[in-house]
Amino acid sequence: MPPALPSGIDTLEGVPVPLEDFMKLTRIPIIIYYGDFIPETQSEFPGPDHWRTRLQMARLWADAVNNKGGDVTVVHLPEIGIKGNTHIFLSQT
Repeated sequence: MPPALPSGIDTLEGVPVPLEDFMKLTRIPIIIYYGDFIPETQSEFPGPDHWRTRLQMARLWADAVNNKGGDVTVVHLPEIGIKGNTHIFLSQT
């Protein structure tokens, strides 16, 4: 289990599941997108800090699944050069 990650709103904790259920995640490709305006370090502002911990936990979770043979990719849009309105890519679905 990853360590608990405190944020300005709450503390994000992993939830243990049986290994058999966890292994089901290794059978499908998974991609998770995060938009911009997520701070890299702890923020005094609760909302952005909340997303900081979610992005951190997503990366830890992806590593855990990938270490068991899965195919999880976490994409933080600013890291690949896509900046601007955080929600616009979701409106295209």
